[in-house]
Amino acid sequence: MFTRIVKYFDKKGWKYQLESEMTRVVFGIQANHANIDCIADVRNENNQFIFLSICNCSAFPDKYDDIVEFITRANYGLINGSFEFDFKNGVTRFKTTVLYEDAKNISDAILDKYIITNLFTMDLYIPGIMSIIYGDNTAYKAIQEIEGVKGLNFN
Repeated sequence: MFTRIVKYFDKKGWKYQLESEMTRVVFGIQANHANIDCIADVRNENNQFIFLSICNCSAFPDKYDDIVEFITRANYGLINGSFEFDFKNGVTRFKTTVLYEDAKNISDAILDKYIITNLFTMDLYIPGIMSIIYGDNTAYKAIQEIEGVKGLNFN
């Protein structure tokens, strides 16, 4: 599967680095709202391909609860992938996973669904993350701004 992933990135013309154990591809990408660090991790022993996009702005400890609420709200209803938060360093990332039996049967279209969807999702939600970390936005309001969800009106 690792060779399959490298060929996919080569076809896209993306620049990347291979980690020494030759199971991970790392790179950065300039998205619409921020630079995003990425890890493509192949775990052959479990037939898993995990793609991570990592938000480059870490939360301050006093913002942890707000970011956790934000990603919990963001995760609700997501069909493919989920946000994760690391309490050790305040990093938020988005993860998609492909379980496979035979890497030869994984087409570029399938990889696009997991990789491109991952990148678009992270890019969509990064402004909300930053508005909480660097501003005074609430998780609820940040999600409303991103997802266009209107608050309830009982009048």
